[in-house]
Amino acid sequence: MQELTRISIAAALLVAVAPLPAGAPDAVTLTGQVVCSGCWEEAPRPEVPYGNEADLACALKCHGKGIPQALAVREGDGFTLYLLRRPDGKNYDASAHIGKTATVHGRLESSGASRTCVVKTLTVNGAAP
Repeated sequence: MQELTRISIAAALLVAVAPLPAGAPDAVTLTGQVVCSGCWEEAPRPEVPYGNEADLACALKCHGKGIPQALAVREGDGFTLYLLRRPDGKNYDASAHIGKTATVHGRLESSGASRTCVVKTLTVNGAAP
């Protein structure tokens, strides 16, 4: 009986940590502006739009330091920042799209106050909003 209980607990743990399939509840489509997660907080958003020359230069420096890009999604009067990650846990390289509007298909993860989108696809929609 104890062996059956151990097997049941082990199976429950495996299900709890297994990745969810593509149609899972945490699968999302987000549209927003590709930004540098390090540079974003340097000005009050949305009062100061992101994407000027200084923002883009800062984003390239940050990218070289391994600071992840993010997707700034407008929600109400502000923005929610989603860090962009690859399925292997490394930063998703969206540096060629900084300042542009993009749609990301992926799944959400969160840790404390940090929100992350594990990117399945990223499609650039055009210029900055």
